[in-house]
Amino acid sequence: MKTVLLKRLDNMKAFRLLLAIVAAVFLAGSAGAQRGYDGKLILDEQDGYEISFGSINEGYLGQQNLIIPIWITNEDPVEYIHLELEYDPSLIQPTVVAPALFYQYFNYSSNYSGRISIELECNLFPPPDVPPIGPGSTIIAYIMMDVMVNDLERDVYTEILFFEDINTPFPDNFIMLENDWFVVPPQLMLTQGTVLIYNPLYGDINLNTLPYEVGDVITFISHLGGQIEFSCRQMANSDCNRDGVQATISDLVYMLNVINGMPDTLNVVPPGYSDPDYLSLALSSFKTAPTKTLDNNFILCILAEVEEPLGGFAFTLQTSDFVSQFGEATLGRDVENFLVASTVTDGMIKIAGCARNPMEVPSGNLELIRIPIKSNNRLDIDDFSILSYDFSDGLGNMIDVDYKIQLERPTRNDEQDEIGKVSVSPVAYPNPFNSQVLISFAPSQPGQVSIEIFDILGRKVKTLKDSFEQPGQQQITWYGVNEGGNKVSAGIYLCRIKLDEEEKVVKLQYLK
Repeated sequence: MKTVLLKRLDNMKAFRLLLAIVAAVFLAGSAGAQRGYDGKLILDEQDGYEISFGSINEGYLGQQNLIIPIWITNEDPVEYIHLELEYDPSLIQPTVVAPALFYQYFNYSSNYSGRISIELECNLFPPPDVPPIGPGSTIIAYIMMDVMVNDLERDVYTEILFFEDINTPFPDNFIMLENDWFVVPPQLMLTQGTVLIYNPLYGDINLNTLPYEVGDVITFISHLGGQIEFSCRQMANSDCNRDGVQATISDLVYMLNVINGMPDTLNVVPPGYSDPDYLSLALSSFKTAPTKTLDNNFILCILAEVEEPLGGFAFTLQTSDFVSQFGEATLGRDVENFLVASTVTDGMIKIAGCARNPMEVPSGNLELIRIPIKSNNRLDIDDFSILSYDFSDGLGNMIDVDYKIQLERPTRNDEQDEIGKVSVSPVAYPNPFNSQVLISFAPSQPGQVSIEIFDILGRKVKTLKDSFEQPGQQQITWYGVNEGGNKVSAGIYLCRIKLDEEEKVVKLQYLK
């Protein structure tokens, strides 16, 4: 590519490039700041011209399309850039190099294993005129990389370097300014890139070095339900069933099976404190009770025809602009023993559900999810679409399932049944919190109310209330302390509110 480049340079530009090379070599051994030819050709060490790849780029085994940015830092406008990069092809491989800005000319080549050549230019004839890259720090292109390894014994660092062919007289890495003067190394600083490939600790989703425990399940289902985003290391650790696809509902189902004591065919050794009672209490915050339906509403249902036992499901649903309010997503009649988590953001709903007990998984024609929605306009099923979906059998394997969505209006009896099941409606704010959290609740009838805080292992931390209460809105504050008045450690806690024989659990996240 460099030979092609030199043919495209006119005689004056080629001469200035040679001057830049000679001057750069001369100044490389000089400690003083020197300039030549109108002050734009040679740059002292206080000038800012650099090509880099940002901070450490993180990846995981088998990852596809790891995005690595190429940055330029420049004090004067730049019209032309030529780069020659090298990498370790046994660890990473480029799939495409994409421009981050509009250029008149952009080209790359990865024909030689371990090498990438990149060339871009802003000012070519004929028009349209494209402005040069302005001063500052700018992403000029992205390299999409696939991680080629599928097995590691430890985290591995690999580098993206700048290649220079010592057998040719011209540099392989340089830039040209708007005034047609060139900047070459060492005046052009070339900072190598680093890619960190994580060796997974499968099942350690909350990153406490203890795989396959209750906190991992809560973190996993919170991610699938759209409540949190995984870091790169969490993605690496999430392929619990080792099928090469990270963070799927099948991985969560496999994790629950291991915690519940089913044989671990992949030789993962979970810790010894997966007490079923602790697990039940910790996950009760993800089993939603039906709530009062909305006035002037519809019920959006997701149905599935499942030929084999269903262990879990996950959906991303795009809703209509005419929907003015969403109720709480609740489990369908056929999967009432499932866990469920959901989030609504900008008209998009993320829902995940999985079986608590791998021995109790349904099949056949199933109603999975019911979502109350309110609209002042006429709605049609075509106003909704499922953007992505994921199904797992009871053993943690991906399966294909036929599904559909439908709209219905609840009958009066349905509405009364749902209203009658509501005893308390707790809300915690702020959540997450770092000093105190206000817990609001509203008993629907007189009765004995108890409010208790448990840690993620189901151990009681604090009793906030245990008294007879009248109906109506009430509040109580937890200051992040235990029964002894000592501050608890940061993490996830569960607030259980009981009214007589009925209860509700709210997940709290304590930050320090």
